[in-house]
Amino acid sequence: IYAIDVKKEDIVKNISLVGQTIPKEQVDVAAKYAGRIDSVDAELGQKVTAGQVLIREDSNDAALSVDVNRHAYNQAAADEQTAQAQLDANYNKAKADYDKALATYQRNSQVYAVGGISADDMDAARQQMQDAEAALSAIENQMNAGTASSVLSAQENMAKARSSLTAAQRQENDMTLISSIDGTVGYRQVEAGDMVTVGQKLMSIYDNSSIYVDYQVSEEDLPAFSVGMSLPVNIESLHDTFNGSVIYIS
Repeated sequence: IYAIDVKKEDIVKNISLVGQTIPKEQVDVAAKYAGRIDSVDAELGQKVTAGQVLIREDSNDAALSVDVNRHAYNQAAADEQTAQAQLDANYNKAKADYDKALATYQRNSQVYAVGGISADDMDAARQQMQDAEAALSAIENQMNAGTASSVLSAQENMAKARSSLTAAQRQENDMTLISSIDGTVGYRQVEAGDMVTVGQKLMSIYDNSSIYVDYQVSEEDLPAFSVGMSLPVNIESLHDTFNGSVIYIS
């Protein structure tokens, strides 16, 4: 007969989990426009900083579009100035014609009162004054209502040309792809000379300053975990174990 002493101890259960590492932040760099790649300025595994140029697409056509739209905007701006100047000139001329016609009418009225001119001449002076007044009123009504239609049309054309220029400049800028974060190039699938399509993923930048690990835990083991508890985390690819802590339980 073999006998041993029995004593009360806690039952220890070892739970081993397999998870997936997730970087603090990941940014995928994709082509916004279809075209040919001029240069790739970041290598796989290279550390990059926010604002650093990663990829350049051929922007010759985009630059030409900017130039064309800039000339169109300059022309539209000149047309707007011309329309405003023409309106001012027409007003000044109409005002001068009216003042002259009014003065002639008033002078003729005095001469007519003493019999110096005929009724027909008086009627002609009155009609000339009324025509000049109508022409002046037409221009004044346009100006009093706000902006004259001719000037408004020119201003709208200028605004449309400005928007087209801004869009062309934005497209040219978008042909140069930059990093929006500090990190490391963890994915690169592009070379100089490649033809790319809209939305094609070309590169990924990873911020590994903090690493998170997602674990799937069975329901029966869930009570063993609590937010804030420490856990050893073994990263096989680094052949090292790190001290971690539970930050969230779904």
